[in-house]
Amino acid sequence: VTNEENLRENQVGPNDGNEGDCLPNGFEVKDIFDSSGGELSATHDSDVKICIANGAIPIGVSQEVFYRVVYDTTELLQDIPVGPDETLISPVIECGPHDIRLLKPSEIIIPHCLYMGKAKKEWITVYRTDPGPIKWEKIPNKSKRNDLSRAWFTAKEDSIHINTMTFCFWCVYFRRGAPKKKRATVFASKPNPGGDLIQFRFYIYSDNKDSLRRVETQDKKLFPDSWKGMEKPFKMYNNSKKITVKLVTDPEEGWELDKTAGEQVYICDDSHGGRFRCKDACVFAVEPMKGREVKPFTCNLTFQQEGHETAHTIYVNPGYPLVEGSIEPANARAHSNSAAGCSTSSAPEESDRSNIDEQPKTPQGLNKSQLVNFPRQRYRKSDGLAVTLSTLRRSKSASGCSKSPTSEEGDRGNLDEQSKTRQDSKPLSSLLEIRPLLEKICNRLDSSRPGVGDYRDVCSYYGIDSFQVTAVYEKHTDEPSKALLEHLAASHEQLTVAEFVSVLRKNARRSDIAKLLEEYDNQ
Repeated sequence: VTNEENLRENQVGPNDGNEGDCLPNGFEVKDIFDSSGGELSATHDSDVKICIANGAIPIGVSQEVFYRVVYDTTELLQDIPVGPDETLISPVIECGPHDIRLLKPSEIIIPHCLYMGKAKKEWITVYRTDPGPIKWEKIPNKSKRNDLSRAWFTAKEDSIHINTMTFCFWCVYFRRGAPKKKRATVFASKPNPGGDLIQFRFYIYSDNKDSLRRVETQDKKLFPDSWKGMEKPFKMYNNSKKITVKLVTDPEEGWELDKTAGEQVYICDDSHGGRFRCKDACVFAVEPMKGREVKPFTCNLTFQQEGHETAHTIYVNPGYPLVEGSIEPANARAHSNSAAGCSTSSAPEESDRSNIDEQPKTPQGLNKSQLVNFPRQRYRKSDGLAVTLSTLRRSKSASGCSKSPTSEEGDRGNLDEQSKTRQDSKPLSSLLEIRPLLEKICNRLDSSRPGVGDYRDVCSYYGIDSFQVTAVYEKHTDEPSKALLEHLAASHEQLTVAEFVSVLRKNARRSDIAKLLEEYDNQ
């Protein structure tokens, strides 16, 4: 069977659809299977999988199978029989069709957010319920199953593996405290495109693609043109739900908070009822001070769990340009061109080229047709997007300026070099989904060795100055190269593995990493 993913957004209410009385908002993955079985998954948007065993579907039958990740669990989980010390550690999913009876047990894989080294497997409970009147029941683990068991589960490092011959709703809870794997990110938007006020929203969610997708969907439903910052993974301890979040503006840079506190408390409530995927966010708003010369807004947002010393940092750089009429920095006015026409020098100033690399643009959301075309099109993690040289040339042309051939050739130098690389190379962003290879690459690129470079040489090539390297990447002591790769995947959307390999060889002299990437690119 061809595992052609069909991923669509469901905007349905609890009583809509034909699959049961409770069909909350979420997204669906479906495919057709026959007696040979196969795997149902959406590699780049979900960590959930269904593995249909060979022979589970009768010979000669073509059977549609689906799963839905549930976003609004309020009604679905309101009567689940869990204790006050149990917490939801997985997405809530529905598998179907509900009336199917498989000939052999098949496997459902659901991600969880526990650090298993600190958790006892006997404290994990998996619940199931059929549609219609919701009645949750526990299923045994593999060691306690018997001939009457309709399903059983095995707990692994990052996921729960459920064996079943029927499909229904599923969720996973954990009893007592243990650290959990979480992530945080920031979204930004401009309430009024004609003004300079910027709103930021800080979220915490579990460390899996399904929780991230839920947060993205929630934010973009309210703010369709929002910008998403880089993600920060961290360990959430069980002894406190309070996270102190700080967004500090620098008066010397001319920006100030607008009617919001610079320090707020985020309540990460993962208690009874499944509220660990918080609906609320810490909201900050900033705007330029009146009469001040300002540059596009950037800052570091920090967050820290109550009772713990580790503070985490997210570099915030939405890249919104100042609107027409706003006061520009003096150096920007010095380099601006007159409306009457002008000529430019043979090469841009070094400060101008730095601004080209640092000026972001906002990523656009993917439409439904793009979601189907895996693996080339996907959501991309970002902490800022770069303005291209062609955009700069268009803006200067619109102001009536001409550019000498020498300058044009200088701007195109890197583009000409890139055109020599493979045209069929994979996008660099695809590397972010291959975790074992990504870790191997990052471990090498983070390490300095005699006679070769590291991630800082790559930063230099892409115009990331030493101040940003110190302020952002060096603070990622656990994975600065990963933060860099996430930035490049977002800011250089067309960047391929082959092009990145060329940079590694010529600028960082890292043929060891280049060989690993070439092997991956040739697969």
